[in-house]
Amino acid sequence: MNMQKSLSTLILLLLFVLPIKSQEVSNTVFLFPEYHKGKVYFKNHAVIDGVLNYETITQQMLFKQNDNILSLGLPETTDSIVISGFVFVHYQKKEFFRKVLLEKGAIYLQYKSKKFSSAHEVGFGGFSEVSNARSISNVTSLNGGLSFSPSQLTSREQFKSTTDSLFWIKKSNEFFPVNSIKQVRKVFPRNIN
Repeated sequence: MNMQKSLSTLILLLLFVLPIKSQEVSNTVFLFPEYHKGKVYFKNHAVIDGVLNYETITQQMLFKQNDNILSLGLPETTDSIVISGFVFVHYQKKEFFRKVLLEKGAIYLQYKSKKFSSAHEVGFGGFSEVSNARSISNVTSLNGGLSFSPSQLTSREQFKSTTDSLFWIKKSNEFFPVNSIKQVRKVFPRNIN
């Protein structure tokens, strides 16, 4: 009970006291600027080294094999993945959460992005920002890599993405969102006034 109270207090501190950037605009949909060496730990105790990155639109763990970019298959068989000191655990489908260890317990971060067209070519290599940005969320696989639907984004457009960082807690082997005081109260009903 004491651990739950200190964990719920820490969650409140994270949500309301610290200046946390919940949404970031960038030109990439990857968590890291480039692929990094990492380790995949499986539930059967096998360990595989790889060059990894996390793609935040499809929320998939990707790895480089020669010149191909591939999605990690059977993510539910993984125990954890470590990339540059960051620990990731499987959530559901192909999604992973970043696990941040606290003094007592852990909090999990979900990185979720949306891509949108931010500028159109206006001639002579120049671009003009658009006033009505279109969200682009349709991602397809192309020759082992990921590409965005060409019917929605052309070479005459530039893109940006917004990335949200969402907080989760694991209680009784189940994940619960804790991004508002109402959600924290739902997870810890007796500990929050």
